[in-house]
Amino acid sequence: HELLKLAEAKGNEVFVAVRSSATTEDLSTASFAGQQETFLNIKGNDMLLTAVKKCWASLFTARAIYYRSKKGFSHETSYIAVVVQRMVNYDKSGVMFTVNPITNNKEAIVIESVFGLGEGIVSGTIEPDSYVIQKKNLNVVKRRLGLKKLAFVKDEEGHTIKKELPEAKQKEEVLTLAEFKSLANYGLEIEEHYKWPQDIEWAIEKGKIYIVQSRTVTTVEKEAKKVEVKGKVLIEGLA
Repeated sequence: HELLKLAEAKGNEVFVAVRSSATTEDLSTASFAGQQETFLNIKGNDMLLTAVKKCWASLFTARAIYYRSKKGFSHETSYIAVVVQRMVNYDKSGVMFTVNPITNNKEAIVIESVFGLGEGIVSGTIEPDSYVIQKKNLNVVKRRLGLKKLAFVKDEEGHTIKKELPEAKQKEEVLTLAEFKSLANYGLEIEEHYKWPQDIEWAIEKGKIYIVQSRTVTTVEKEAKKVEVKGKVLIEGLA
């Protein structure tokens, strides 16, 4: 089996993630995130083959079929690839938006960071460090350090556990100046590539930055247009 040969060549005793990359995954008009399955901390041939099969099959779960039908996408032309990636052993992680999701300011980048895995940000369990950065010069216009009492980390078996941080670590700034400048530059490059604001997940392991995922921000509003109706100037509804 070619997949097992590749896994053995890379060392099949490492933890990997098995996740989808579908043609209808994330578009400017619809977000399919979460419709297909993702499997984390997979190790060994049996687990790998099972995860790959389940990931492919998840293109046709009731949830995925219903969402495509609701959005008007053809099932016959909705394709999926399964990606197998080595799990990054996060020292630091977080999210980055190449638009301010609160103010809809397209000239700003927002970065949130924590120690360990980024699950603490998504779940709201950990108060992250937060930065608002100007795109034109990468200057920080807003900086707030969170009290990071916990970190999500992986144990030797690949299970995610909560770890209480020492008091001094809780108040320590997660990112160095060089790290958040590098992240912001990556954000600009990725947005330029996709030609639309991006929602990016990132991780840092031993000083190296990994872009784990990037998807289109579907909530960005279009510019309001002035419309003249019978002599009156109205503002067209934001899409």
